[in-house]
Amino acid sequence: MAKKELDRFDTKAKRNMRISTKLMLFIGAGVVISSIGVCILSLGIFNSKMIDNTIEDLNHTADGVELYITSRENDLSHYSKLFARNSELLNAIEYDSSYALQHAVKSFVDDSEIDFMFVTDSRGRVLKGGGVNVTDGVDVSYIGTVANALSGEPSIGIEGVANFNYAIIASEPIYINGKIFGTVVTGYDLSTNHIIDYISRSYNVECTVLKNDIRTATTLTDSDGNSLAGTKLDDSFVEETVLHDGNAFAGPVDISGRSYYGYYFPITSGDGKITGMFFIAKNIDSIEAIRAKTGTIVIPVVCILCALIITIGGFFVRWLMWRISNVTNTLKDMASGDADLTKRVKLLIRDEIGDLVIQFDFFCDKLQQIVGEIKNSKENLYSAGSQMSETTTETSSSISNIIQNLSNIRNQISFQNDSVHQTADSVSEISNSITALNDMIEKQVSGVNEATAAVEEMVGNIASVNTSVDKMAVSFEELTANAQAGFSKQQDVNDQITSIEGQSKMLQEANSVIASIAEQTNLLAMNAAIEAAHAGEAGKGFSVVADEIRKLSETSSLQSKTIGEQLDKIRDSITNVVSSATESGKALALVSNKIHETNQLVVQIKGAMNEQQIGSEQIVNSLKDMNESTNNVRSSSKQMEDRNEKIMNEINSLKEITVKMRDSMSNMSEGAERISAAEESLSDISHKVKDSIDKIGSEIDLFKI
Repeated sequence: MAKKELDRFDTKAKRNMRISTKLMLFIGAGVVISSIGVCILSLGIFNSKMIDNTIEDLNHTADGVELYITSRENDLSHYSKLFARNSELLNAIEYDSSYALQHAVKSFVDDSEIDFMFVTDSRGRVLKGGGVNVTDGVDVSYIGTVANALSGEPSIGIEGVANFNYAIIASEPIYINGKIFGTVVTGYDLSTNHIIDYISRSYNVECTVLKNDIRTATTLTDSDGNSLAGTKLDDSFVEETVLHDGNAFAGPVDISGRSYYGYYFPITSGDGKITGMFFIAKNIDSIEAIRAKTGTIVIPVVCILCALIITIGGFFVRWLMWRISNVTNTLKDMASGDADLTKRVKLLIRDEIGDLVIQFDFFCDKLQQIVGEIKNSKENLYSAGSQMSETTTETSSSISNIIQNLSNIRNQISFQNDSVHQTADSVSEISNSITALNDMIEKQVSGVNEATAAVEEMVGNIASVNTSVDKMAVSFEELTANAQAGFSKQQDVNDQITSIEGQSKMLQEANSVIASIAEQTNLLAMNAAIEAAHAGEAGKGFSVVADEIRKLSETSSLQSKTIGEQLDKIRDSITNVVSSATESGKALALVSNKIHETNQLVVQIKGAMNEQQIGSEQIVNSLKDMNESTNNVRSSSKQMEDRNEKIMNEINSLKEITVKMRDSMSNMSEGAERISAAEESLSDISHKVKDSIDKIGSEIDLFKI
């Protein structure tokens, strides 16, 4: 929303706040806000950096503690291995000398830096211990590191041991004659404060060792200064994170009414179970004290800087306002009195205000030049005003004539527009007719092409039929000749069969003669046998001959009978063959006649096909001529259609031009009418301009150049 403009000529208007006051308020507010922001940002960054540094220090400390514990574990492992191979220990065990074993253990503990050591048998019971009071016979096989060593695997871990609350221990198996006799266990007691005090002094942190959630050793104290050793951890989230999940925890914690930034990490036994935690921390009160001390330094310094900046800003604003006032006073002088355009503002410094002074002087120079030129052109203005009045009168008359001519032209264009529309309609009908003609020609071309293809295919078929008919004629001639030859052969066969029939009759007669001879021979044999019987012994030889003759006669009779039967069958077959041959001859004669008739039909078909081929070729030639004529007609029709389309395009363009001309003439008429109205106003204006020129001349004379 635009701001409402003020009335610059209102002499009773309330004056707004001075710019110098606004600038001072702006500078003061900016400096104060910036200072507060700087203080907050500085303290916030300092606090963040302190916390980040504390976290980083605790991480480094945790790494250092882990390295320290690892080094202690390595030392214990070394001591355990060394003592497990000690000859004095092995001799004491081998000779079962309790005194020698006790002496060996005590000597080793005194010579090393470990807190305790003891030796167990293969069942995990303590034989002898040194460094602290370890009861002989105590079963320590439940300890993970001891159990691992008894199984032959050296082990290191942190866990509860016998009379000790919590300790770092290392176990090593003792081998005698290749068998595990027992273990050597060495350790550092974490229940005392010598390890955590060393860590606290070395890293300047609070340190605590927790067995599960109980503080076994710690540097922490309550508000009365009493040690928190033996107290229980009361932070369930830390217990869940470290003891159960096995993850480290870093963050702010409250212990016995004091705030710390702490770091917890888990402790594992020899069998990998989590048995406790290490805790290192720094007191947040020390961080708060450093931050408070920093604030007591930063805030006064910032306040002094604010006051100094505001003071310098005040002097600077006063100096700027003084320079701006010089320009304002000069403008007041020019706006009052005798309007002296020869006055200028003094240029003291070349900056933005200096640029304002320079541009103001340039404006005064230009204004002085313009006023001078206006004074010199005053007479020309008088003359121009008079000429404008006369020209306005002449223009009014010319505009009236233009309006009349435009009206006549508009009427002619309307008549032309009607004619163009009629022409366009006629040409459109012609175009539609040509399009329909083209469609019919296309259909005719398609039909002629199809007919030509069909007739050409028919001519090809006729030629193929002629070829087939020629082949049929040749085949029928050969068939006729073959039929005649077959008929002749059939006659010969019939003659041969007739001859065979006669010969078979002769064979039957001969067979009858043979049968008769056989009967007579049989009778002769019977008579000979009778005569031989009558002759007695003298006729035995003749009897044998007669018997053989009888047998031959019987055989001949049987053969004759068989031959007769076969001849009867042959006669019947010959009779059937004769009958079939007769019918075959008749059929061959009929076939020969039909072949002759068919041959005559083939000759007639061949003649008809020749005539049809000649007619088809004439049809094909006629269709080709028709196709060429149709293509010529189609080409001409296409040209007519293209030319008609061009005519339509030209007519449409003419219609558009006519419409545009009509619209333009309408616009010109309206413009001429508006010009006429404007001319009347211009006539009034010319009189006013003349009066204004007189007034301007009197005002210009007031300026001093």
